[in-house]
This record gives sequence, structure tokens and C-alpha cells, in this order.
Amino acid sequence: MAWVPSGLAVEPTAKKCSVRQFVRQSPRIDALRRLLPTDSSPSLGSVNERLEDEILAEARRAIDVQVAALDELRARTGLLLAAASLSGSFLGAAAADSGADLGFVGGLAVLAFAFGVGSCIRVLWPKNKGWTFVNSPGQLIADWIEIKRPEQSMQLFLAKAMEGHFKKNKKRLDSLYQWFQVAAFSVGASVILGSVQLAMSP
Repeated sequence: MAWVPSGLAVEPTAKKCSVRQFVRQSPRIDALRRLLPTDSSPSLGSVNERLEDEILAEARRAIDVQVAALDELRARTGLLLAAASLSGSFLGAAAADSGADLGFVGGLAVLAFAFGVGSCIRVLWPKNKGWTFVNSPGQLIADWIEIKRPEQSMQLFLAKAMEGHFKKNKKRLDSLYQWFQVAAFSVGASVILGSVQLAMSP
């Protein structure tokens, strides 16, 4: 044991610390290390791919909403047509039992009923051409598999194509909504006019 002069304090030997342990224990260096990109950080290419996937998903969601709106419109039109048929049969039978003449008001009721039914049929009439909700798989294979397009994105192409389909379908859908409004107004007018005719009959 080494001799130590009296009156001198002996400090404990400092614990040896490696550079790696020092980096781990230093709060400032640890904070900077969290800010720096690591190997697990997403690259610019993967970020762009995720953004393109989100854009494509939003375009598909818009088309799905449009298809649901068209189905709902046709379902409502079917209910309106059924209601028009019931009201027309009831008012027609009541007018026939009363034995009164058709008259001006009754003629307007018949015209309104016929126009309402015709408008309902206009909405419900199926048309194969004019609606586009999907892209042709064969055309996509010909354009993107058989022909290499390394500098273009297929997701963005599909998103733009679906947006074009959405705008084209929207014009037809808005027109059908207008026909539905006309049908609802005509059916309501026919019921009111028919009721007035029955009330006026002796």
C-alpha cells in the first residue's frame, strides 16, 4: 500500500467512461441524435408513394359516394312512382264513382300525373352509355405493363382519370336530380288538383 502524507485527502479514482457511453449519457447529444435521420426514416420516394396512394384512395372514395348517390336517387324515385300510382288509382276510382265530368281542374290533374310518372321513368330508365365508374383493366395493361413508363406514376394517372369520370357523371347526376324534383312537384300537384276536383264535384 502506498504511503500517503498526513493532511492530504485522497479523491476516489474517476470511473472510466467510453466515448459511446458518454454520448448516450449526454442529454444534448442524445437530443441531436434524435433529430438526425436514421436508416429507419422514410425516404423521399416512400413518402411520395404514400401521398400518391392517399390521392388515389380519395379519388376512389369520390366515385363510391357518387355511385351511392345514384342508387339512393333511383330508390327514392321508385318510392315516388309507387306513391303516384296509389294516389292516382285512388283519386281515379273516386272520380269515377262520383260520376262528375273531368273538367278543367281534373284535366290538369291528369296532365300533372302523367308528367310526374314520365319524369320518374326518365330517372329510372337504365342507360349503359354515359356512366363511367371504373377504368378498363385491359387499357391499363396496354398502357402501363406493355409500355414502360418509369417517369410517370400510375396512381396519379388513375386519380386524374377518376376525377374526369366524376365530373362527367356529375353532370348527368345533377340532371337526374332536376328530373326528380319535377316528378315530385308534378305528383304533388296531381294529388292536390285531383282532391280539388273531387271536392268541387256534386
